[in-house]
Amino acid sequence: MQKNGYISVIIPVYNCERYIARCLKSVSGQTYTKLEIILINDGSTDHTAEICRDFAAVDSRIRYIEQQNRGVAYTRKKGVEMALGQYVGFVDADDYIDADFYEKMIFYMTDVQLVTSGYIVSERIIFDELPEGIYQSEEKREYLYKNMLLFENKQCQGISSSLFTKLFIAEKLKNVVQKTAMDVSIGEDVDIVFRYILQCDAVYISRVCSYHYELNVMSAMHSVNKKYLSNFNSLYLSLEEEFEKSSYRDILIPKWNKWVWQTIQRDTPRFMGWDFEQDKQRVRYISPYINLLPQKRIVLYGAGVVGRDFYRLSQKIRDADIVLWVDMNWENLQKEGLPVYSTDEIARIDYDYILLAVKERKQADGIRKHLYGLGVEEAVVLWKSPIDTEV
Repeated sequence: MQKNGYISVIIPVYNCERYIARCLKSVSGQTYTKLEIILINDGSTDHTAEICRDFAAVDSRIRYIEQQNRGVAYTRKKGVEMALGQYVGFVDADDYIDADFYEKMIFYMTDVQLVTSGYIVSERIIFDELPEGIYQSEEKREYLYKNMLLFENKQCQGISSSLFTKLFIAEKLKNVVQKTAMDVSIGEDVDIVFRYILQCDAVYISRVCSYHYELNVMSAMHSVNKKYLSNFNSLYLSLEEEFEKSSYRDILIPKWNKWVWQTIQRDTPRFMGWDFEQDKQRVRYISPYINLLPQKRIVLYGAGVVGRDFYRLSQKIRDADIVLWVDMNWENLQKEGLPVYSTDEIARIDYDYILLAVKERKQADGIRKHLYGLGVEEAVVLWKSPIDTEV
């Protein structure tokens, strides 16, 4: 039986013992209290289950389910099918939300079927590219469809495909999820979000920004999936079929084709585990600590010529475990497809040493000073002049 006014918050969890308590506190502490919290443990092998059970025992709004590992795409869809609320929202288990997030979101859920928000990552505020406001008239909806996949022909989406920045109508979302491709496990959010938007009479793009996204560097750096291309083909065909049926097909199909091509070019090497740069360029600079840090968890600092050589060689010989790669210029490096992150992430990850991948002592000293200012212990910061194989 549907609960009018209630929001079903779906939280898939898998091996997130470090973050799940923070996530659940933020959701259960919402100022908007008419919540149903669907917590699905997707076969965790750490202490996640114990933490979830403890929260479920003291909050009757939590529906806790355990299942064998099926992946986040399956788990999200299962959560949607289970939802009893009038509305549906999503929160990832390693993220958290401000106390007034859903109170702000539901304020705009009047005569619209979708509300979007921004999110915060590494202290950066990110909003949809589309201007704030309601998209309901034929002219506004045409502008929405023209720019939701690629905003004004740029390489960014007009509307983020992330589920966690949205508030959906449950009944409509259930129908959409039933029609999405079942064999899509990477990018299923794209299939859901843009298919859903086509079913809406009105969408509200808000400037609410109360969702805190945690960069999961461990999964991002080890996300090889050899089925990526077949998965992406299923995604392409699924949404192509939906767009072909739309009266706006002449707008949607060219944008969809362009979006797909850009995404494949950008993401295929990472998901397939290919390194074309390694094939083109041999390693010139070798770390003086090579083979001296076996089984140690290393943060690699620097993604210039030296840092890229260190990283490529480490991936080849696996002499140490690089758990994080950081650089001050991380935003531009990510646009190149490199798995490089902000130095802020150092405080959020367990490591044994920070290896400075720079050539000159003066530069290394500057980085050391910066790290010490962040509270990093001197003993864990390593630097020696890299070995230059061309000297």
